[in-house]
Amino acid sequence: MGEYCGRWTMKTMTFFASLICLCFCLGAQPGNVEKKPGSAVAPYTDVRGLNLRGQKLDLALIRTLWFNEKTVWDADDRLLAQSVMVQGKNPGLGVRSLHGRCRG
Repeated sequence: MGEYCGRWTMKTMTFFASLICLCFCLGAQPGNVEKKPGSAVAPYTDVRGLNLRGQKLDLALIRTLWFNEKTVWDADDRLLAQSVMVQGKNPGLGVRSLHGRCRG
């Protein structure tokens, strides 16, 4: 029975891997999908890879959005988004100082 389950699991994993690849191939390319200028971006929206030029965004809203390096911003918003991303990479709780002690 374990052998059968192992084969079924491998087939299932292969199926889902193929499905994910297909979704990425058929999906929108990052930066090509443009948010309509009249439509507002709601807090906690997934905007990864979207073109947000022409949107009125502030720091409080940008902090709630799911975005990545491929998200296209206006010049002012790009600086805000970069600062949010840098802050998000900070592990906090003094972890960086602990890493420094271990290295040196």
